[in-house]
Amino acid sequence: MAIVADPLNSDSVERLERYFQEELLLGRSMTAFPYRYMYKLPFQAGVIMLADRNDKVRQLRFEFNPKRANRDGVKATYKRVLSFMKYPEIKRLDLAFDYAENLSDMRWLDSKSRPYNVHYTGKGCVQTHYVGGKYSKIRIS
Repeated sequence: MAIVADPLNSDSVERLERYFQEELLLGRSMTAFPYRYMYKLPFQAGVIMLADRNDKVRQLRFEFNPKRANRDGVKATYKRVLSFMKYPEIKRLDLAFDYAENLSDMRWLDSKSRPYNVHYTGKGCVQTHYVGGKYSKIRIS
């Protein structure tokens, strides 16, 4: 899930950065345009990216997997990060389905000849299968 938002008030970005640096002991790294800085949350719980105030994007971007919220402290961290946001908007929501069968043995066919691609794990098993174009409104992942 990816949520973008404006800072709650004029000092929210600075307070959020202090929270990351002093309470979670996280360092920031540079990231790609339009976001300038990124903080990776502990336990692979997500990332938050910060843009400059004058950019044409919302200043805060929070990407996370809600499934990770069941780990101690992660849910509280999510709530704390969201508390710094004003007018949050969901920009991306991925749905995942687990199959009991090995998908690498299956051949996916699309009657409309839409493009597809497959992502594999390091062990060669199918991890993600996409059907449809990257920018299609009906893409299936």
